[in-house]
Amino acid sequence: MRRTFVIEIGPEPQRLSAALREVWNARRLLRYFLTRDLKGRYRGTLLGNWWIMVRPLVELLPYMIVFGLFLRLGPDHVPYIIYLLSGFAPWIMFGNTLNAAPATLARARSLVSKVYFPRLIVPLSDLLVRAVDFGIVLAAVVVVSIAFGLLPVAHIWALPVFVALFLLLALGAALLVTTICTLHADLGHGVPAATRLLFYLSPIAYPLSIIPEGFRPVYDLNPLTTVVCGIRWSLFGIDQPSAVNVGIAAVVALAVVWLGLYVFLRLDRRITDLL
Repeated sequence: MRRTFVIEIGPEPQRLSAALREVWNARRLLRYFLTRDLKGRYRGTLLGNWWIMVRPLVELLPYMIVFGLFLRLGPDHVPYIIYLLSGFAPWIMFGNTLNAAPATLARARSLVSKVYFPRLIVPLSDLLVRAVDFGIVLAAVVVVSIAFGLLPVAHIWALPVFVALFLLLALGAALLVTTICTLHADLGHGVPAATRLLFYLSPIAYPLSIIPEGFRPVYDLNPLTTVVCGIRWSLFGIDQPSAVNVGIAAVVALAVVWLGLYVFLRLDRRITDLL
């Protein structure tokens, strides 16, 4: 027997539990969006889905030359390209997600403005597409690390923890940027510059050890610092984040995802009217 579900549309903003229930009930639609976007991204290109690996390598090449060859900032026992890619993998997902967030709903305008479905599915599907890329690149880092004899390490168990923190942070940040930039379109033009600044303020292309002690508290408040260092510690046994920093990152990630969901659901109908 086929089950049906009812969605109540009213003037009041949805509760979080009801919104998440809607997304779960509409999971087939979410799967359709995800499959469509995954299949359509590189359709008609020469390399096809190989671009998932080629793009990060092309993007990190300048950093590898400057920080790895000229400045020699990488650790001694980990090849710099692997060290760089382990930090670049989450950054590519985070940066690309934020840069695309201002136009996420606008790209689905024809559907959002005509058919009712949980609007949360649109940014969520966009995030999941980029999460697939992140997973593939991270898996490649693991495979190459094994080939170089860098794995396994005793704390590989911590990798899923830091990945989960990262995904929560990315989801919350994407929802906030999507909502704010849909309401105030001019702010979307500043997002790429902000993400670029965040890149240089995070220890992605360089180790945290080169940061002067006076600036370390600023880095400790950046949850991306803990995520990147945590992934590297899980894989290579270096750049271990302190328990305090992990706790701060967890609190920030949960707060950001809660705030992102709250703001998005609170202003959902207003956003739809603007599209």
